[in-house]
Amino acid sequence: MTIFRVLVYLMLCVLGRTAHGLLLGADLTRCSPSLVGNQWQETPSLGCKLCRCLQLGKDLFQECETPMRPSAWPIGCERVRVGCNYTIVRTNRPDVHCPGWSYTSYKYLIRVTGFVWDAETGVIGTTGFKQSDFAQQFAPSNVKQQEEIPNTGSPAQLNSIKKQKRRLKTKLNSKKKRKQV
Repeated sequence: MTIFRVLVYLMLCVLGRTAHGLLLGADLTRCSPSLVGNQWQETPSLGCKLCRCLQLGKDLFQECETPMRPSAWPIGCERVRVGCNYTIVRTNRPDVHCPGWSYTSYKYLIRVTGFVWDAETGVIGTTGFKQSDFAQQFAPSNVKQQEEIPNTGSPAQLNSIKKQKRRLKTKLNSKKKRKQV
């Protein structure tokens, strides 16, 4: 019986965190309904992301973009972080700079509000948000540079959510099977 209580407690903790976007790393002190339009840059220890709080329809999102960083450079060189920027230098002579061959930056959205949790199916849904709202906000006429926003979180964050959803679904299925027996 105590294991059951621990599982229920853990599920409630996870559900509470997920409903508020904390599982994805949303910063509720900087992005809330009263702070729409707020922009900030994270410290170097947090990755130097440039973030802003925006509202689409009734829902709130935290949009973040990582700084450009070198992703390929010549053999015998290495990438060195200097504050929020990177430089490429010779491995044996840090005073000699090397060229960068390619650079990478990631942009993603974290949903802060508008979650609905269905405990029966273990699915996180949304309220009042339509794909058309998103398309209108980011139409080429509303955006200076047309760019594609790949997803609502980093690949690691999305994989974490998928794993968590799978675990909760298996728990729910095992409970249903026990009830049937």
